Amino acid sequence: MWKVEDGSLVSPGNGPELINDSKFEDFKLHVEFNCGANSNSGVYLRGRYEVQIETDSIEEPPSHHMGGVYGFLRASPELPRKPGEWQSFDITLVGRWITVVQMARPSSITKKSQASRAAPWTATRTAGTHLSSGK
Repeated sequence: MWKVEDGSLVSPGNGPELINDSKFEDFKLHVEFNCGANSNSGVYLRGRYEVQIETDSIEEPPSHHMGGVYGFLRASPELPRKPGEWQSFDITLVGRWITVVQMARPSSITKKSQASRAAPWTATRTAGTHLSSGK
């Protein structure tokens, strides 16, 4: 079961997922995450495509790396893996176009980071969004 610790939502590890069964068409999604070493998780978009959040897939195909759309598209440029550091994705999905911008999370929640790396891709359609707890 997920729990809140010091204002952060914490995964128990493998297993349960956070699921929103609302239907979305075009949307923007901001996700903040902190993965330990050897982590593998992601954000599902419209119930079909997963934007990778991971720190352990260097041996896997490029679409399985940080910021890739699992099994379909690689991040371009390759996004850095930063185990134990707060990071964020700003994900925009408009029609069949997905844009993922990776940013470091500032030490103070009231500040916004100016550093970003953009990686545009094409994806297709279905419905729903959920965050996988990964490992």
